[in-house]
Amino acid sequence: MVGYSSNAQSGLTLNEHGASVIIDGNTSRMDLIQMRTTLLENGIDFRYSFQFNEETRLQSIDFTVTANDGNISSAGVHNSLQTAGAKVSFVVNKTAGTCTVSVTE
Repeated sequence: MVGYSSNAQSGLTLNEHGASVIIDGNTSRMDLIQMRTTLLENGIDFRYSFQFNEETRLQSIDFTVTANDGNISSAGVHNSLQTAGAKVSFVVNKTAGTCTVSVTE
């Protein structure tokens, strides 16, 4: 298993089946770039658009996740990541052919 976390909430974990990602209001631009790069190196395409607030904290994210040559595809959006406890997560299981997205407001 390989993983990293920028803070107590956000991060990326890889295992033999795929990946698990958590994004919250403390996730930085650099975190997103690292997540995208690491996922792409592991056959998972993570594309996103985002908005940061005036304090350069992640406000919102709109994303798609694709794996297994497009056989796994999912999308998510969260527009209030600065709300206490707000986060978005996804789990890609390339072995099972699934991607589950969860949004906590």
